[in-house]
Order: sequence, then C-alpha cells, then structure tokens
Amino acid sequence: MAHSARFSARANLNVRFGVCLAITAALLPCGALAQQTTAPTRLAIKQNIVELPTELIPLGKKAAFVVTVSERESREKILLRFEAILRFDKEAGYSPVARISVGGVVLDESHFPVNWVEQRTWSLPNIRPRQMPLYRPEANAWTVRYDCDRWPPVKQGFYYSPEMAGKYVYMFPIGDLLKAGENRIKIENLGNKSAMQLFSCAESDRATIADVRCSRITDRSIAIAWKADLPRYEIDYRPAGQTTWQTVRNVLPWENPYTVILLEPATDYEFRIRGLPQPTADLEGNVVTPKPVGSTVVKAATKAQPKPKAFAGFQLYPTAPVPGGLSTYPCIENHDGFLWLTDCRLFLSKLDPEAKTLLWKAEQPMATWPLPPPSGYMGIPDTTIHENKLWVTYNVQATGNPKGYHITQSRQYLLSRDFTTGKVSESVFVKPTKPEFGSWEGGVESWRGKLWVMHLDVWTEGDVRRTRIVLRTFAHGKFGPAIVYENCPTVYPYGPSISVFDDKLLLLFSDLAATEKDSKREPLLYTLFDGKTFSKARVLQDTGRSRYGKGVQIGDRFLCAYKCSAPYFEEHGYQYHDIALTLFQPGTDANVQTTMYVDDRKYNSSPDVVLAGDRIFVVYNKFEHLYGDRANPATFYGSFIGRIDPVARADKEKK
Repeated sequence: MAHSARFSARANLNVRFGVCLAITAALLPCGALAQQTTAPTRLAIKQNIVELPTELIPLGKKAAFVVTVSERESREKILLRFEAILRFDKEAGYSPVARISVGGVVLDESHFPVNWVEQRTWSLPNIRPRQMPLYRPEANAWTVRYDCDRWPPVKQGFYYSPEMAGKYVYMFPIGDLLKAGENRIKIENLGNKSAMQLFSCAESDRATIADVRCSRITDRSIAIAWKADLPRYEIDYRPAGQTTWQTVRNVLPWENPYTVILLEPATDYEFRIRGLPQPTADLEGNVVTPKPVGSTVVKAATKAQPKPKAFAGFQLYPTAPVPGGLSTYPCIENHDGFLWLTDCRLFLSKLDPEAKTLLWKAEQPMATWPLPPPSGYMGIPDTTIHENKLWVTYNVQATGNPKGYHITQSRQYLLSRDFTTGKVSESVFVKPTKPEFGSWEGGVESWRGKLWVMHLDVWTEGDVRRTRIVLRTFAHGKFGPAIVYENCPTVYPYGPSISVFDDKLLLLFSDLAATEKDSKREPLLYTLFDGKTFSKARVLQDTGRSRYGKGVQIGDRFLCAYKCSAPYFEEHGYQYHDIALTLFQPGTDANVQTTMYVDDRKYNSSPDVVLAGDRIFVVYNKFEHLYGDRANPATFYGSFIGRIDPVARADKEKK
C-alpha cells in the first residue's frame, strides 16, 4: 500500500461551516493498528471536514486514521467523510460493507440484504438513483430521501448523491466524540471477499452527452432528450441562422426530456446541451471547476399554428404571456368592457379583451406590506366587482421574521379600489373566529346585493395544520356574523374560492388531509351554499394533486380551472402541473368533462377565470418546476392568458 494523504478527486463543497482547521493525520499500516510507522502528514482541511484519502483501505484489510485536535477545535463540530465505490461478489451474495468508529463508538455498520444483491447488476455505476439531496448542515439533520425504489434502506448518516459519480459517500458528525489530543478513527472492511474497492477518478471516466433527440414538437415547444449522467445541465437554443444562443439554466436530471417553450411557429431551431460536472477540490480545499461536457448541435422545426383545441362545445386557443408582465397568483375581472388583472403584489393592469393588449398598468401597488419590515409572504389574492369597486382579499405571512413564524400569525386582509375615482381604501383585517387562530387564504364575491368574504381559520394540532372555511358579509366597514362550514368532509380544506352559480354560492377547495396520508393525492371538491346551509360536498378531481380551483357559470353548467398534477404525478410527483378545465353541472355527478389546457411539462398554477360576453378568459402563472427550494431554484416565466370561445361564436366568425 502506498501511504498518501491525497484527497478524493471530488469533494462535496455544499457543506459550509466557515471554520478552517489544520488537522494532523497519521496512517497506520494494514493489520498493525498498535503502532505508527509513518510520520504524521499535515492536512490543510477546510469547512470542519476530515476527508480520508481514498488509498486508506486496501482489500480485505484494516486501517486506522489518527486525528490530532486542539482544545478549541475539539469543541467545534467536525465531520468525517469517507468515500468508496462498492462492488459485490456474486457468489458471496450477502456481504456487509464497512464499520466506522471513533474512540470505540460505532458510527455506522452498513450492509445490503441478499435479495437486493441477487437482483441487481454488480457494477454500481449502472444502478444510480435519479436524484438525492445533499446533507444540509443548516438543518442540523441528515436528510435522506429516496426518489426511486432501486436502493435499499440504509442507516442514518449515509447518503448518495448523483454529483459523486457513482461513489458511496459516508459523512458523519464526530465533534461530540473528539477530545483534545490524539483521536483514532477506525474503518474496518467486513466483507468476506472483495467487498470493497477503492475509488479513483481517471480522465477516461469523463462523462459524455449522447443520443440528443427532439420529440413532442408543437407550434410553440420542442422537447429535448439525451443520455448522460451529470448532476446539472444547460440547454442552448436559437432560430437557425442566428448567432446568439438563448440559454436555459439549472436543468436537472429528472427533467430529461426537457421542454423548451415560447418558440415561434413554423421555425427551424438549433439545440445543444451542456453538462456541468460537480466541482472538485485541490489539496488545500480550493474549488476546482471541471470543464463542461458539450453535445453536438441538433436541429428541429416547430409546427405551424394548429386549429384551437376542441372541448365540450368550446375552442381552446393557445395561451401567451400577459402583456406588461404579472407576478404570481393572477386574478382577472371584467368591467366596462375591459379586463382588470391583479397579481400577488397587488399591482393592477387593464387589458383590451379583443386584442389582449396592455392599456394601462398601475405604477404603485394597491397596498404595501402592512407588517413590520422583516421579509415575508404577501399574496394569494382573490377579486370581484361590487358596487363599481374592485374588491381584493389577500394574505400576509411574516415568514422571514428572525424571531420565528407560526402559521397562526397568518393574516387575511380586504381592500377596494373605486373605478370612478381610482381611490384605494385602507386594508381591513379579516379576523379569525378565535384569537388563537390565524386567518389564511380566502375569496370574495358579490352575491344577492352583498359582498361576501371567505377565509380559512388555521391552527395546529401537534405538528399538523388544521383549517376550516368561514363566510361573512361585509358592509359599511363591518363584517357580519361568521358562518362556519361545519360539515366540511376534510379537517384540512385548502386553497378555497367562491363563485356564484344560479342563486347560490359555489365553494371550491382541496383536501390536504388526504395528502398527509398519500403525498401524491390532493382531491378537489366543491359545495353549494344557499345562504343558510351547505350542500353535500362532491369530488371534481381525485387523480394526482389538484388545488386553486376558480370558475364561472356557463348556461346551466359551471366551468372550473385549477392546477392539476394528474398527467405527471406517477413519474414526477409534485414537480409538474397542468391547468385542468372541468365542465360540470353542480349538484350532480353526471356529465362531468375534463381536459388539460396547457400540456407543456411545466409547473402551471393558480388560475382564475372570467366571462366577458360569451368569451372566457383564463389567467395563470408558470414556473420551470417546483418553487421554494433555495438550493434548486425554479425559473418563473410570469403569468399567461388564454381565450376560450364557444363553438357557435367561432363558426359565426368564420362565416
């Protein structure tokens, strides 16, 4: 064995503690743990990570790693990191891998069950999972999530990352076990035969991107697929003949095939893919960024603009970005022949419904952050027209408060804007029914000559949230008595809205209590309110996860738009959503018709619907994929608008 203090060719630089340590290490010869025969090798190790050289453990032998720390360093949190690629002997079948201990305390003793070993390929790089999250030190926890069923459960302290090019990565906090002076970290190979083989990264192992191809071609989008095994990608595209590339960044392995959108119809395009290997580290721990891996250029042409999609007597025209731009959670109303759009920042826009052109956009929001300065969340609005005013209800959550935040601190507000004068009222707090509750999300509607306001009471029971739907009237600056939806079939209704159907209020909501039992299921339901009682709730959609339903009455039926993961949930869970349209007759389960409107493998969400004459307009927002993960940020495309015409109107216009 050649004694060396060489670092592994790839280091995980996502773990940050900001403390640089100088740790003295000594390698002990195989099978002779009692005495040291080599001089200590001084390792400059950053970020409180003791990283063992990959030459440390030969096959079928034992070795130890000695760390010397100072009194100050012994009080710090120090991580041990060990890396190896594993190969199993087919005849041995069952084989423990390794035991790692510090000061006699066993940190891990991992093994794999025989039924897994027998069924799998013996070369580990051929059976990598799709995606695994890295250890997050800020969470003070080992986060292990298996996104595919090809890996068996393992003990705490073990994780796999696709960035590590097929290696197993062990990483253990050992600060509590270290004392000032000499500490021995012992790693034993417990395999019967060649259970462990040390990892080395050769230039010949360099990844490639192959078999790049185009599919799912429409007039506005082209899907790109490829074969490679890298942690992250970028996709360049451009119209053929142009010199400047447009780039899609932060494309992850599970997004293959990736859909490039917002293309021009009947146009030739060129595409190329760039793979980004995981950054490595030199002997001093400095970041070394490997060269990207590039693909060849492929070409494809978008189709000519097709005829509108037919659905239940309607024609669905393609959606397009809202002129002038909008943020998330768009709302839409029709007033005096114009479309009025509001977003989560409470900016107001005025559009021409025929040309869908921007006529006016407010320079200031209708309300500003009503709480003290810490960053937070303001949004999930709903709007309606009542007495020549635009009424807006919106939610505020001080989630960025450094002193901490609890969902019961959520606040729902109500304001109005006069169409004649342009004056905006002060925001009114929509109080929960109990002081220990929060008021969370809601809706607003004009019905029977009164303004009706809805919100969710929210509280916690242990570690879980619970909500209930509350209705009130609002007039002359005061709220009427609270009407609680007591016979709601779920203890966790979410994303509610209210609309008018005939002479009743129609309430839409999803069931998050069902999601607590099955993370891929969130039914969408509705109930009717006649002013006194609520009807029996009925399910509109029970495949995948559906929420944020809003709609309008069309004749004797109701058209509802909502975000829905039904086309994608089996393979991708919550990462992709379409905008579903369901046409139904409230109060019955007969003649329910549903279609998907957008179909572009993106995170489409938060739709709103308005009727303008006999035309229907739908607005919604679009993300690249699930938002909210700082380590994996989503791309926000803005809000989109689409038009739905009855077939009779379309036929008339053709004539």
